[in-house]
Amino acid sequence: MLLIENLPVALEQAIVKMVRRKRTLLKGSKMADFTIEITADTVAWYAAIIATISVAVHIMNTLKDRSKIKIIFHKSWKILGEPNNSYVMLDIANTGRRPITITHVGFTTESEDILLKDSFIHGQREITEGKSTTYLAKDSELPYKELRKAIVIDATGRKHLKKVPHSWRKG
Repeated sequence: MLLIENLPVALEQAIVKMVRRKRTLLKGSKMADFTIEITADTVAWYAAIIATISVAVHIMNTLKDRSKIKIIFHKSWKILGEPNNSYVMLDIANTGRRPITITHVGFTTESEDILLKDSFIHGQREITEGKSTTYLAKDSELPYKELRKAIVIDATGRKHLKKVPHSWRKG
């Protein structure tokens, strides 16, 4: 049995035995002749591949970093306390990573653009990443058969368009 006082001596002896075994195994092997040679062409190819991957990742991050919105239509919604009116709701969601400020919301027809009252009464609305905002218009005030697209204009002047569902134009 080993005593605690003899433990360092026993460990030292075990290590010495392991080193001796390893030396005898390596004497007969050809591991000492093994070399790796790296040429300038190999380094150049490696650098070119890493640079290409880096550019691709940068382009993907830039495209993801843009502001993007999603427009969702809802027709004939009732509001509690107003049983005689039904409304069209336009939900505008920010699906991008950057905040976006909405300045105008409306619809386009063949002959004119229709601005929703909600978009100028309440002023500009900032939508941050993953958030949404809603705009309302009375059903009775919209010419459904003439509507072509919903239009959302942001603070930079960029127009976001989405076609009105075909079922709305049927009447």
